[in-house]
Amino acid sequence: MKRRHYFSTALLMFVLFASFLQFGSLTDIQYTDKTYHVSAQTASSPIIIDSEDDFSTLGIAGSGSLEDPYLIQGLLFESLSNDSCISICHVNSYVLITDCVFSFSNPSGRAINLYNGSNCMIIDCDFSCDGTALFIDRYQLCYADAIDCQTSRIYASNSNSVILSNCSLENVPDDAIALTKCTFSQITNCSISGCTASGIAFYGTNYSSVMSNIIQGADLYSIILIEGSSYNFIIGNFIYSAGVASAYDGGLENDWDDGDRKGNWWEDYSGEGVYIINGPGLVYDRFPNVISLPTTPNTNEIFISLETWEAPDFNTRVLTTLGVVATFALLILVVFYIRFKLVKL
Repeated sequence: MKRRHYFSTALLMFVLFASFLQFGSLTDIQYTDKTYHVSAQTASSPIIIDSEDDFSTLGIAGSGSLEDPYLIQGLLFESLSNDSCISICHVNSYVLITDCVFSFSNPSGRAINLYNGSNCMIIDCDFSCDGTALFIDRYQLCYADAIDCQTSRIYASNSNSVILSNCSLENVPDDAIALTKCTFSQITNCSISGCTASGIAFYGTNYSSVMSNIIQGADLYSIILIEGSSYNFIIGNFIYSAGVASAYDGGLENDWDDGDRKGNWWEDYSGEGVYIINGPGLVYDRFPNVISLPTTPNTNEIFISLETWEAPDFNTRVLTTLGVVATFALLILVVFYIRFKLVKL
């Protein structure tokens, strides 16, 4: 009986530890530092990828590895197929979309649709469309850097490790950036100017960060966390007044400062005491700063640069620690449960 008990316990520990190692490997993936540029875009029909084989069928360059990703480069998209210009589904190979321009008029259209896969990089692309620039669902590891969205939003749901860096969004007829039920994601160094809803919206999104962004011109809130959004970090942002309020926190255990000396910059901060965040609980920024003229932030002081495709050091260390604690807490509970069951046998 003891031999059976030890075998079951060891097997359980191996399975849970292997799952945790897989999570750790995802946060260690780095974007190979290469620069791709073209002098002019070439008109292209929509690209629809539903399997790994479609890349070779369509003659897309690359092998799908991190060092040699499938490359979609220098194309102009002005039409849709199944409401998308580029749709990549059920694919886990590495894909790099760069130097592309998307221009269409369709509120339900999606310039780039990513579904049920992983490992897509979108760099230096322009979106001039009144639909959705990036639509990400059930996806893992999507990195978007230096993309320009005119009247188009970014939306992600049920996804892990969505990293948005150095992006610009203007005059968006919705939430500019919305994450629904996402985890371990980051929005950093982005500029949002004008939207009919909220600048950055988290709906049931956890363990994610909003750092060093500029958010202004939102009709509702500059930043809103609702539907149970928890354990998120909102630090180093320039947050301007919005139609309803600068910010709203309806979640749990979200941090609006680093606990030491760094909080956010607020247009409506009085300059005295803490900054109270709107919401049902007593949530505040303990180290707020006043936005004063000139309003252009000192990027050398507050901005965090993403040089590689990896989770940010500050966020990853904290969240990985939480992951370790949660994993081993679960492990202990399950082990004791199995021991209890085996003793009864």
